[in-house]
Amino acid sequence: MVEWFESLYLDGITKHTVQHIKEKIEKEKLQYPVFCVAFSSNPENLLDIMNVNELLFPYYKRKSCFILGLASSRKQAMIMAAAIITRIYRETGGFDVKSYYGKKSQGKISADG
Repeated sequence: MVEWFESLYLDGITKHTVQHIKEKIEKEKLQYPVFCVAFSSNPENLLDIMNVNELLFPYYKRKSCFILGLASSRKQAMIMAAAIITRIYRETGGFDVKSYYGKKSQGKISADG
């Protein structure tokens, strides 16, 4: 099951096609190249970066996946994830991503930081 961050983080390309991307994900259609930044499925990690087509795997049909951002390439997704983590650290002094986004749902971060 896919859940979306209300103020989804997008790069320069995905911001123009976000509705189309979300619809394809929800309809379980393949698409290229789109990567998502999501809450980590492993409690030892901060975020997951994956190709959105991985969401078609049975694992993600059983588990919840909370998507914070969509990027047009793995590199852009890595830049976006770094910007998200940097922002959390600057504002809280820590790295608790799930707690930060559980309390705060506004503001955006571009892939450029």
